[in-house]
Amino acid sequence: MFKSLDDLLSQEVTEELLIIGKAINTDDEELFEMCIDSLRSYDKEDIRRFLDEHKDVKSKLNDISNDSSGIIKSIVDGLLNKLSE
Repeated sequence: MFKSLDDLLSQEVTEELLIIGKAINTDDEELFEMCIDSLRSYDKEDIRRFLDEHKDVKSKLNDISNDSSGIIKSIVDGLLNKLSE
C-alpha cells in the first residue's frame, strides 16, 4: 500500500525531531544551539509537541531567554516568539 504525501512528510518530520531530541541533551553548547536553531524551521504544532515531550528543554529555553545574551538568546527568543504568534 502507498502512503500519502502528507503521511510521508509527517513521518519524516517525526524522524527528524527524534534525531534532534537525541542530540539536544548534550553539554556541548554549540550542538544545543544548532538543535534549537533547527527547531525554528518546524511549524508551531511540531515545536509544541517536541517541547511537550522534552520538558527539560522547555525549561532550559526559558532560563536562557531570561538570563542570557548574544546569539543564543536571539535564537531562543526567535523560537519562543514563533510559538507565541
